[in-house]
Amino acid sequence: MPDPSAPQVPPPWVTEAVGAVQGAQRIRWGFTNESWRVTANGGRALVVTRMADPGAARLVVQRGPAISAALAGVGITVPIPIPIPIPEGAGPGRAVVVSAFVPGRSGMELIGDAQAAVSLGRVVGEAWLALSRVETAGLDLDDHWARPNDLAAAARRWLDMASPSMAPATAREVSLRIEELPGLLAGRPSSFVHGDLVPANVLVDDGELAALLDLETVRLGERLLDAAWFRWIVRYHHPDVERAAWSGFASASGVDETDPIVGPLLEILPAVRILEVLGQSTLGAAARQRWLDQLRVCAAPSANRPAG
Repeated sequence: MPDPSAPQVPPPWVTEAVGAVQGAQRIRWGFTNESWRVTANGGRALVVTRMADPGAARLVVQRGPAISAALAGVGITVPIPIPIPIPEGAGPGRAVVVSAFVPGRSGMELIGDAQAAVSLGRVVGEAWLALSRVETAGLDLDDHWARPNDLAAAARRWLDMASPSMAPATAREVSLRIEELPGLLAGRPSSFVHGDLVPANVLVDDGELAALLDLETVRLGERLLDAAWFRWIVRYHHPDVERAAWSGFASASGVDETDPIVGPLLEILPAVRILEVLGQSTLGAAARQRWLDQLRVCAAPSANRPAG
């Protein structure tokens, strides 16, 4: 992370969005998008983010205020997008989102040791419980993940698209998991799902949740998706503290992975979510290869089972 005391010059798209700034610093919020904290003229602290997917940026701006209000209703803060004029024809500008700065440290910075991982897991587990109480009426959320048969059909299409780039054994294993989905999801209620509930999208201040970031993946669906995705992303990127982070999450949330439905869904849902990412047309070659590697590891029979 850049030295906070070092002067930094923001890229042109930052000043194009908010005008002249008194100070700027790139901040470590997420992997895909690029975010800068700036002090605008007048002293207001803002975050200017260039998103990799312009379509996602438009969704965030359009739905952000309503979703922020719904999350505030359960005690969760989300930086509210601030409408900004975007000149027609300004390509990068169309993918820029401006929001108020929320103090806090990224979960990526707080997961370095087992004790910190337990604390972060607790924070995320409590957030997961709160998300299930979000009132979704009027939020215009995609409900594809709330329709088991349609989700399985979409997953098969995503798998067909990705199969030429993966080992046959991986494709077979993922296919078997997809076939289990409709039966496991049948009759289960749907709720608000963040869709990318990972350390990079959590801000923590004084040991408590300060804010959730990135609204572009919110949807209606099986609430275990967020739990499974948190567990998988930590397991893949931070294997040394995965058990500690998950123990904190499980103790705060009450998730019981020994449940005959819950356990299999915690294993299957991450693979389907990775397939969904691989199905995005905006994914670059290098990013696509990284996600294919994740799918390969995730599809291994023991990948989602607790370490010894």
